[in-house]
Amino acid sequence: MYQRLKYRRQFLISKIRIESLVKWTCLDLGDLYLYAHPDMEVHSVENQNQRIVLLGNMFDAEEPEKGNVDLVEDLLARTGGLNAFLTGARQYAGNYALLYQSDQNMVIMQEALALREIYYCTRENKIICGSQPNLLLSFADPAIQETSNPDLLDFYRNHMKDSSWIGDETFYEGVKHLLPNHYLDIRCRKVHRYWPNKPLRQLDLDQAVSQICAYLQGIMKSMAYRHSLMLAVTSGTDSRTLLAASKDLREKIYYYINTHNNLGHSHPDIYVPKAMFDKIGIPFH
Repeated sequence: MYQRLKYRRQFLISKIRIESLVKWTCLDLGDLYLYAHPDMEVHSVENQNQRIVLLGNMFDAEEPEKGNVDLVEDLLARTGGLNAFLTGARQYAGNYALLYQSDQNMVIMQEALALREIYYCTRENKIICGSQPNLLLSFADPAIQETSNPDLLDFYRNHMKDSSWIGDETFYEGVKHLLPNHYLDIRCRKVHRYWPNKPLRQLDLDQAVSQICAYLQGIMKSMAYRHSLMLAVTSGTDSRTLLAASKDLREKIYYYINTHNNLGHSHPDIYVPKAMFDKIGIPFH
């Protein structure tokens, strides 16, 4: 049982077959192999000259009833080359990576927030990329070593507890982190920024609010259509915004807050949401 939890919902792209991952989903990409943990959602669709592989889950605000396979098929139908693929994928939210393959290209990218992380080798290796550095380390050939960069080591040892790791560097030599709004060219291991690719159009406040609200509500509806949902609500703006967006779905959502570290009933993250839910008459756990 516990062995199945190792590397759960992770993936790896390799130049070689990996015998120890025989129980994982394996897709033949020609001269490469894509391995995905058994609990990872994997959907591959293709036509005569293009292929798109979805790793994870994605949602469409405009057609919330559609599932992963439907959305990947829609994306493929609108795709006539790499640029069309990158443009077409922008409308989807979720937690996913998308691989695009054609005669000319093989690239991998994530949704806009890069929640489904991708790490890649910049040096020659039998492993190309994967979802976590420790997964790359486990199967790399040649072996990957810890960084020798003194600035990175100082940050990791002395400052990381109080800071976020910003940028594409990692703790390992020759391993980088794919940033949001970038894609990795798998063949040459080069990274390209795909958005923004032109000046951004400015919206007035009412336009922005209208578009954002419709999108957020549509994405939440799509998730509720396919999954059971839990929503943690604190005193913060983000969770209260999601609470407002979920108004029409309130019967399908389990609203809660964790009282970890003995926050106590006087803590704002306890008493503020409790007061809100008492007022609107929705169960809060």
